[in-house]
Amino acid sequence: MAIRIRLKDILEERNVTQRGLAREIGLRPASINNLVNNNRNFVYLYHLDLIARYFDIDVCDLIEYDPTEPHEKPDASNNNNDADSI
Repeated sequence: MAIRIRLKDILEERNVTQRGLAREIGLRPASINNLVNNNRNFVYLYHLDLIARYFDIDVCDLIEYDPTEPHEKPDASNNNNDADSI
């Protein structure tokens, strides 16, 4: 996919675990894992905002766009609808 969430890279750079991040910002570990593994066809902007604030980075630093990658139509069976408590 042409758009990728860079959370895995940022977690490794900052030596933060997925579980630790989830605990600190109040999201489910499964939600963080889905972002790390780019298993999402959509992303809650609220989640990106929480993550960017935690790491004190710009939201743009969380997203990578590679126009040379093929565009993939989202698979409706892979929506992974998980509601996090806010």
